[in-house]
Amino acid sequence: MALNIPVLPVAIGSLPGEMIDQIHAVSVAQDDVLQLSSRLTVDAVRALVDANAARNIALYTWADSPQSRATAIAQHCEDVLSLGRFGKVRQKGGLTSFHLPKEMVHNRKWKERYDPDAYNYEHCMAQRSERLALTKHAAVEGCKLIIIPPAEAYTHLGKPARVIRLRCLREFLSEMDDEECQVATSATDPNDNLLASCWQLVRG
Repeated sequence: MALNIPVLPVAIGSLPGEMIDQIHAVSVAQDDVLQLSSRLTVDAVRALVDANAARNIALYTWADSPQSRATAIAQHCEDVLSLGRFGKVRQKGGLTSFHLPKEMVHNRKWKERYDPDAYNYEHCMAQRSERLALTKHAAVEGCKLIIIPPAEAYTHLGKPARVIRLRCLREFLSEMDDEECQVATSATDPNDNLLASCWQLVRG
C-alpha cells in the first residue's frame, strides 16, 4: 500500500479482526469458495487498479488546525457515505462534535457560542460540516460518547457560550433513540480528544 500497489484481500471463512465485509475484502464462506470465480472478475480487478493508478493515496490524514481537522472529519464521513455505508460514531473529549449547532453559521447560536472576537466564519462553516456529516452516521448507526464535564473543559468561556453549547448537545441527544445513543462522562484531561468515527468504525 505504501508503494501505491493495489491490494485486493480475499477472506475465506471469517474476516480477520478490524476488517469489514465488502469494504476491505472479498469475503466468501468456507463452503462457498467456488463463488470466487464470480466475484474475482476481470472488471473487479481492473476497477481496483484504475482507482489507484492516477492518485497517491495517503494512509492517514493529519490536520494542523481545528479548522482543517473539522474539514478532514467531514470529508472522511462523506467518503464512507459514498461507499453506501454508515458507521457508529465513538467520540471522547469536551462536549463532542454534537455540541456544534446544525443551523447555518449566520444563526445566532454560532455567535453566542464564541466570545465576540473569537467568531470566525470559515471555521464555523467547517465545524458545521463536521457536525452534519457525523450526524448522518449517528442517526443510522448510533453513537457512543464520553463527555468531559463542561465545568472542567470550558472554564475559559463566558456563561452564554457554555449555555448554548450545552443546549445544542441536549438538542442532539433528545433527537437520538436511547438505545442507539450511549453517553458517559469522564474527569480526564479535556484536551484528551478521541474520535473513532465512521471511517474507522467501518474500517474504511
